[in-house]
Amino acid sequence: MSELLVKSWNGAPPQVMYFAQSLPDAPSLPLSGSGFADVSIEEFISTLDRDRKSQSKHGLAQVMNSDGDDADTYTLVCWEILSGSSCYEAVVLLYYQPVNTYATILKYFPDLAEDYRRDRPQLT
Repeated sequence: MSELLVKSWNGAPPQVMYFAQSLPDAPSLPLSGSGFADVSIEEFISTLDRDRKSQSKHGLAQVMNSDGDDADTYTLVCWEILSGSSCYEAVVLLYYQPVNTYATILKYFPDLAEDYRRDRPQLT
């Protein structure tokens, strides 16, 4: 464990560090929702599961500097727990996908929107 890291937490680091990111096949944009939790990993996962089902709190993420429209909203679909951290009980990767992928692509990657729509005839 890094003594400097523990010292920067005043000797008591939180138990869980988590990061919000898009699924590999989703539009990759910086998302809100990364942080720390000072609860056991079991309690954190239980809360994640509840939030995912209710689409509240950690169940949703926004694109950073969002104006709040549907194109900026991502929903939690799964997570990955990385253990054996030098400082935290666990590091958790939260994976999100857009609520409306076409709207997200149209807003942030307009040059790709037509290709996306053409490859998905059910959108027309």
